Amino acid sequence: MPPDPPTRTLVIDKFLPLHAGHQHVIATAVDAGGTTDVVVCDRPGERPDATRRAGWIRTLFPDVTIHVIDDICAWHGDDDCPPACSPAWAAHLAAHGLGPWTHVRGSESYVRPFADALDAQPVLVDADRHRHPVSGRAIRDDLGRHWDGLDPVVRAGLVRRVVVVGAESTGTTTLARDLAGHLGVPWVPEYGRTYSEERAAAAGSIFDVEWRTADFDHIAGAQEQLEDATIERWIQDAEASRPRRPWDPVLICDTDVLATAVWHRRYVGEPAPHLEDRARDRPPLLYVLTSPDGVPFEQDGLRDGEHVRHDMTGWFREALAAQGTPWIEVVSSRSQRIDTVTTWLDAYAGPAVHTSPPVSGCDGASAGG
Repeated sequence: MPPDPPTRTLVIDKFLPLHAGHQHVIATAVDAGGTTDVVVCDRPGERPDATRRAGWIRTLFPDVTIHVIDDICAWHGDDDCPPACSPAWAAHLAAHGLGPWTHVRGSESYVRPFADALDAQPVLVDADRHRHPVSGRAIRDDLGRHWDGLDPVVRAGLVRRVVVVGAESTGTTTLARDLAGHLGVPWVPEYGRTYSEERAAAAGSIFDVEWRTADFDHIAGAQEQLEDATIERWIQDAEASRPRRPWDPVLICDTDVLATAVWHRRYVGEPAPHLEDRARDRPPLLYVLTSPDGVPFEQDGLRDGEHVRHDMTGWFREALAAQGTPWIEVVSSRSQRIDTVTTWLDAYAGPAVHTSPPVSGCDGASAGG
């Protein structure tokens, strides 16, 4: 008697966000043996984007094969799929060269008709949600309530950054610290200052340091590592990091890679396009530029740029205007600066997890929420 053909299982969803129910479905597919394909539905405007959601799955399930496929169900949004969705999705996946599958696995009602359309066996997992009473819709409606049930990998991926940048002695560190205290969230200090102290001690003074591109590459990498480490520590404590405002969770950062590119221009004397590109690959929620107007210059032994503060502020404006992330410039008192930032967050930040509304004129199918 010939051996049974190897199983190939399909799991498909938006994973917006990935939650314990999704993970249980994928885990049971992996445990069943054979190969497992996970399709992440990609719809423009959703947050986090599908690439990041696929990254969560890749981290937690390194043995599955992940495909990010454009979602043809934008026309009905989060509503349940009508019957036409299953054959439309079967054709859509075939057009991407995917399949065939022996099984379709999931916890929602679309699994049976979708498996029929793919000539596969349906496998319903925890369909009554007794084991994992959660859904993507419920999490999107109240992220704070369901925060404990999200894997730390997912919680870390939902943290967005507010980055404070500016020329020397314009109040960047003060504002970063004040914002973090006001919001009750962590802040990431400027690694470049620590590095400058080390270089100045080795050279004799900050005025004797010879700066090279390699220095700023090192600073950029170390700053990103500081951010990641701060997020990892914070989200391990679900209660401390629990979202309490509509736009939570956010982390406050005193500088980032884009600012490092501006400092490269200041000390090396030329732009750093590779650092600007690196910053675009890691965009924050918001940049906050601190103005030198009305802020006295304070020499702390590491500063040498009083004469270029206004020029550097102009360079920051140019760099911020050249990339796609929202930015604001703050002036006035410490309390007014905080008010300016929080007013922007209330008005424009939006939730960390967001699904796009239905789009008229589309047809097709989606695989669930």
